Amino acid sequence: MPSYQLAVDIKHQLTITQGAWQYQTMVDIKSAKESFSERLNQALSSAGVRERGRGVDVRAELARRGSKNTTQAISKWLNAESIPQRETLLALAEWLG
Repeated sequence: MPSYQLAVDIKHQLTITQGAWQYQTMVDIKSAKESFSERLNQALSSAGVRERGRGVDVRAELARRGSKNTTQAISKWLNAESIPQRETLLALAEWLG
């Protein structure tokens, strides 16, 4: 039985002219941070956590659950500057339901 080899010229399909493409992230990080912060603050309010000094209260509760986060890191979550890591998200979800 004869063997065949497929020859396809795709060079023209892979060529991108300068300025013909745009960089676009798959997830809007800023929007994700803002959305997380809003949901976290709502959950904390629903749980009765005070607004003033909230970061200290969150830190104390997370420490009881074995998570080590600084008050500064928690403040960044509350102010839409960052999102916690997976383990901390799980601890928050367990605490706040």
